[in-house]
Amino acid sequence: MVSSWERFMKISACYIVKDEEKNLAQSIGSLRDAVDEIIVADTGSGDNTIAVARQLGAAVYSFPWQEDFAAARNFALSRATGDWLILLDADEYFTESTAGNIRSLLAGAAQDVNGLLIQMVNYDTDRQEEQDRFYQLRIVRNLPGLAYHGIIHERLRLRGGDIPGIALVKSHLLEIYHTGYRTGTSEFKKRRNLRLLQKALAAGSSEAELSLYLCVTYAALKEWDKALYYGWLNVHQGRSSVTYAAQCHRILLEYYADKDTWEARERRLELAELAASQFPELPDFHAEYGECLFQWRRYDEAARELQQALALWDGYDGLEPCLLTQEHIDVMEKRRELFAARAAAQAKLRITACIICKNEAGNMHKWLDNASVYADEIVAVDTGSTDGTVNILADRGVSYYEYQWQEDFGAARNFAMEKATGDVIVFLDADETFRYPASIRGSFSRLWENRDDWDVVVVDLHNIDVDNNNNLINTNQVVRILKNRAGLCYAGAVHEQVADSRCPGRQLRCTYGDGLLAVEHTGYSSGIIRQKLARNLSLLIKVINEGADIELYYGNLAGCYFGMGEYSRALDYALLAIQSVYQPVHNRGDNYWVALESMEELEYGYDDRLAVAEVARQELSEVPDFWGYKGYYLARQGHWASGRDNLAKAFDLHQSGSNGHAATHFPQLYCQFRTYMAECYFHLGEWQLAEAMYLEVLRLNRWYEAAISGYLDMGADRAALYELYASAEERKALERLLDRHGFGAGIQPENGDMRKAMTALVENMQYLFVSLLGRQPDFASAMFKEQIGLLPEGLQRLVLAYHGRLEDAGQLEQSDYQSMMSAVTDWGTAEIIEAYRNLGKVFGEAGV
Repeated sequence: MVSSWERFMKISACYIVKDEEKNLAQSIGSLRDAVDEIIVADTGSGDNTIAVARQLGAAVYSFPWQEDFAAARNFALSRATGDWLILLDADEYFTESTAGNIRSLLAGAAQDVNGLLIQMVNYDTDRQEEQDRFYQLRIVRNLPGLAYHGIIHERLRLRGGDIPGIALVKSHLLEIYHTGYRTGTSEFKKRRNLRLLQKALAAGSSEAELSLYLCVTYAALKEWDKALYYGWLNVHQGRSSVTYAAQCHRILLEYYADKDTWEARERRLELAELAASQFPELPDFHAEYGECLFQWRRYDEAARELQQALALWDGYDGLEPCLLTQEHIDVMEKRRELFAARAAAQAKLRITACIICKNEAGNMHKWLDNASVYADEIVAVDTGSTDGTVNILADRGVSYYEYQWQEDFGAARNFAMEKATGDVIVFLDADETFRYPASIRGSFSRLWENRDDWDVVVVDLHNIDVDNNNNLINTNQVVRILKNRAGLCYAGAVHEQVADSRCPGRQLRCTYGDGLLAVEHTGYSSGIIRQKLARNLSLLIKVINEGADIELYYGNLAGCYFGMGEYSRALDYALLAIQSVYQPVHNRGDNYWVALESMEELEYGYDDRLAVAEVARQELSEVPDFWGYKGYYLARQGHWASGRDNLAKAFDLHQSGSNGHAATHFPQLYCQFRTYMAECYFHLGEWQLAEAMYLEVLRLNRWYEAAISGYLDMGADRAALYELYASAEERKALERLLDRHGFGAGIQPENGDMRKAMTALVENMQYLFVSLLGRQPDFASAMFKEQIGLLPEGLQRLVLAYHGRLEDAGQLEQSDYQSMMSAVTDWGTAEIIEAYRNLGKVFGEAGV
């Protein structure tokens, strides 16, 4: 039976359209039996859209497109006379099974209901698959003051505010399919949306206000730098009131899940925790957070989150779309069992954290906070503190032992180990803490599964300079985790090592911890390093004078002398250590680093440095440092292509996280090597790459003078440089720096003129090279010497080899040869080209 209100109630359907002849008939057809009028505002169709609309009974109005969706929609609203308004796009339609419910639902709506949220189904007709589901406001009462706001992703408002009385309609009653973002037609819409969003920004809309839509659009266009920027901007604002508010969270989580780096894992974990807290009703994010926690080996927390996700999924009916399917749930049930088993194993393991300390009040709270996260037992041994260290231990409820200092670190550590009762012993210094303490118990439990295969665990030790913006100095590999078994002990009064007293001389079985077991050490910070080095050197000399084999300590002596600025002695001991039969198991490479840096300080020639770097590179081919040093030295000698290639290899290794279980100083060298790689690109004529690389360095360190000088030397855009320095104070400091280096504001050449000049310079050099090949020169003449002297050394050798005047073809660089091939081909005669190709045979087939 039809109610009187239903009989007299009037419903209007409103559209704005352009070139929608393929979609409009299906959309209007899905609702026209339920509505009393259909309003179509056409914004400039060039196809049969208008004819289709009129044929279906619509009242069609022309509205010139103004790059403003709100304006067009408000025009359509102004023509509607119904009590209720149905607001659809041409690519949206009610499902056949629910369209018949429209009139009865609206007739039965309570008086305080002013709008209805309808479930939308994004459907890709090209792939014939559902993408996702979400709720949107698609039916409202025709109230005075109703209007859209925003030129794109416009929102319907009532007198400028939120519309009160919004109700949700169950999907079995009303459901709308949307096909507008199918694979074959979405690219145009993405570009259009971006254009309108940029217009909205220019008109005064804030980035924060549009952050969700900017993130979605840039992600769709694969412009990830901007997508990430706007995504995080949106996430940090908290949950917004729009439907489908979790889009940015989903986009960012998917992005980071695809990146296999520690930074990406950290960001994914941070974001998953935030998403689960901002959308506590949504099972998807609890499942995601649980998987992240499992990846970080926080098994008990992971099990709880996964359980929460499963509980929420059962009967979920929230506004935000849940993308979990029954297939996902089946997998999650099995994963829950695994998570619970790992959590149980983790709980069984007993861990003892040991420390020996003296006057460590400044570090003790941080150390105890860190250890309390993972340790079942703390064994603290104090060797004579006078600064309140023992008071801190007592106040924190930690029992400690007093030990008479004997100038023997090994003996003090062994005393502490005797008190330990755990399965595993962690022995960190007071200035050392685990980077990820919440992941330690899970990581240990995994290692414990293979406990018969190892005695000690080697971990990455990141040396952090707290006196210099917490910069990473270098990374070493050290033993900090021991199995608590008979015989394992420390040997040595200084730079003590773990040994097996039952089998002296036997090499211990090592396993290597991954990045979750990384330790951060602040004891080499610039403010205290010299004091520590002086202490260590004094102990080393004492041990050696008492009869210890000095050859065991060459590397330690080299490190002490280098840190104290005695570079000649550091170099001597580093070279002795490199040649010694006693080689470190874990920190191979440190001695080469000391040698090369000492040679830099002592201003050794590049040939000498290159020889040492090449030996290091061959021995430690997985360590990025020595590829970098080789590239740096080659660049300094003018071998730009070879320098670039070796530096590129260094950065590839660094990016992959490879170091071959050897020490690496690459973070400390990063800006230096990147700057020389930019210089290589510049000299090879790759201006844009050089410019981008200089700016990359300056974003990491805005006051890296070599990069500033290199950037301005190449005549790059000074405005782009100035953008890196936000405040007036910073810009004044930059001006002073530029003046000191001779880059005053008045001497900046036009960027385009400089580029033209540099391009001409390179072309002239190439022409000179080919011309010297093309004639039989008088090698003794002043003119020849002057002309060949204008070429880099590598090209000079090629000219001499071409004319048979170079005795050792081994001096030729294949990269130099190949860099001139195109010039020879362009400008040389057939005879020159053939002869030049024959010259290339010295490099084998690849060189020709």
